[in-house]
Amino acid sequence: TILQTGQSSTETVNVKCHNLKIQEISETSYRRGHKWNIQKEADVYRLILPKNVSYPIKYEITAFADGAVDSDWQIGGEVSILNPHPARSAEIAEISDNLSEDGSVDIDCGNLASIPAGNSAICRYQKHLSSGNAQINTAKAMLRNFNFHPRKEPVPLGSTEFAQQTLVIFGEPSEQIDEQASITDSLAGDLGIISASESPKTFSYSSEVIFDNESSCGSQVFSSTASITAEDSGLTASDTSDVEVFVSCGSGCVHTSGFWKNHVESWPSIGDWDFDLISEQEDEDLAFHNSWLNVFNTAPKGNIWVQLAHQWMTAYLNALNGADISALGASLNDAWSWLDGHSGVTVKSSSSPQAKSWLQLFSGYNQGLLGPDFCE
Repeated sequence: TILQTGQSSTETVNVKCHNLKIQEISETSYRRGHKWNIQKEADVYRLILPKNVSYPIKYEITAFADGAVDSDWQIGGEVSILNPHPARSAEIAEISDNLSEDGSVDIDCGNLASIPAGNSAICRYQKHLSSGNAQINTAKAMLRNFNFHPRKEPVPLGSTEFAQQTLVIFGEPSEQIDEQASITDSLAGDLGIISASESPKTFSYSSEVIFDNESSCGSQVFSSTASITAEDSGLTASDTSDVEVFVSCGSGCVHTSGFWKNHVESWPSIGDWDFDLISEQEDEDLAFHNSWLNVFNTAPKGNIWVQLAHQWMTAYLNALNGADISALGASLNDAWSWLDGHSGVTVKSSSSPQAKSWLQLFSGYNQGLLGPDFCE
């Protein structure tokens, strides 16, 4: 516009910007190491057996993954920088890569100083990370700016930053250590393989216990061990099941329940075969004695559980006192399981023929009618 004359003229100039375009492609990786553990349980934890009489013990083994440890987190990838300008090269001042948690990343772009028109430059990077947390990865390129004149050298005008952000996340592990483990047992041998996806896994089997020599008479512990071994590291874990066994080899006589009820001072140590009637005692053995004495002093009143408990305790005390229980076989154990499972319940004899059968067996034994003689 000419102020003096008011004349004016307009010209439009279209400026097309050719921004750098950044694209980042990355891959994450990490290792997962599995830890394993095992538990072994028997369906009984104590038995009373005559010598040369067997009893089946049922075992249940549970193998399970006991947690996992992740490590060696890494990220690697490429940063691609495109110069879309059709005629001029892009002069690069700096290229950088930065993680929001783990900081700067060493990036290899070679001797990159400029990117020809219409071309791309590829930079590569790799970094170990401190954890598997999600974080932001920011790739930046600094473009040098110039003022171009048709008859003069370009004049530098600072630089412009271009950036691209991507989210770094970790999915499934790229490598798994000890993903499987093998299970063995001292009685059953090889039981198989477990993988982490199957955890927990249960193995069951039955094994006969028998003591057939004089040296095994008295209190014994029947032990067996289950073990688990990780496939890669070879690390192991194990669990041992102990079953306390009293092996009867005696040849002595028997007493009735009345004798044992009135001669508590003559009782041998009875162990922890209690009837959930233990009083508050610091002396554990005395506590079990009191529990049994409470049962002995309980009137049956038609409850076959009480009747059977009287005869069972009497037979057991006779065995501990040296009487031969061969005539009873392994029945004391089966009867104990029934008593333990029905503790505190009033049971009529008509509703449990098996309990009635045991009652008759033990009563005959304790009176000297079956097996050893009656003590005079």
